[in-house]
Amino acid sequence: MKNTVSGDNQMSDKLCFDCKKQPINFERSNRCCSTCLDIRILRQNNYVKNNQEAVSKCRHKYYINNIDKIKEYHKNIDKTKARARYKKYRDENPDKVRERKRKCTEAKPELYAGISKRWRQNNLRRSNEILAKSTRKRRAELRGCKEHFTLDEWNELLKKCDYKCLNCGNTTKLEADHIIPLSVGGNDTIDNIQPLCRSCNAKKHIKTVNYKQIHGIKEVRYKYG
Repeated sequence: MKNTVSGDNQMSDKLCFDCKKQPINFERSNRCCSTCLDIRILRQNNYVKNNQEAVSKCRHKYYINNIDKIKEYHKNIDKTKARARYKKYRDENPDKVRERKRKCTEAKPELYAGISKRWRQNNLRRSNEILAKSTRKRRAELRGCKEHFTLDEWNELLKKCDYKCLNCGNTTKLEADHIIPLSVGGNDTIDNIQPLCRSCNAKKHIKTVNYKQIHGIKEVRYKYG
């Protein structure tokens, strides 16, 4: 059987089994053209959506009857490619992923609470970074700030400051302090951020003190897009 290349798709001289008009697109299917395959996928998604209980029982039955086969498949799967595919799906469908996680958490709260607790215990530093970032971002958004500094910008600023508090020189418990506090109209971008230890940050309170200007340190802004 001859195959002809058309654009990015690998086409065949053999006609689609459904419409019998267009050639089969072997890059996506071994039976259908692209148009008919999209129709099949839409029909399948609608069926799953309207028959969730029946589909769930069918999938569970298949899992029970083929558990060894499924375990072997997951054992041999390319984890790097799988993570990349899932990351791409998460980035393209954040609302769907969030809604699915919410439903799973509501259905099995104890199970997911245990999973989250174990992850936090095994990734304490990362967990604290995520919590601090989400807390700071929420505070900034309540003040009307729409732009936020990134982790790359913060790490670059720490490097320029030799990973020290700009006031006392302490190297532990460094926090992102707003030069002009959010409560008096400061923004949440890197040009308004300086590293201070927890003690100096608390003493500064709502005063406006630019230690970066005192030490002659310039911030780095990353451009995206």
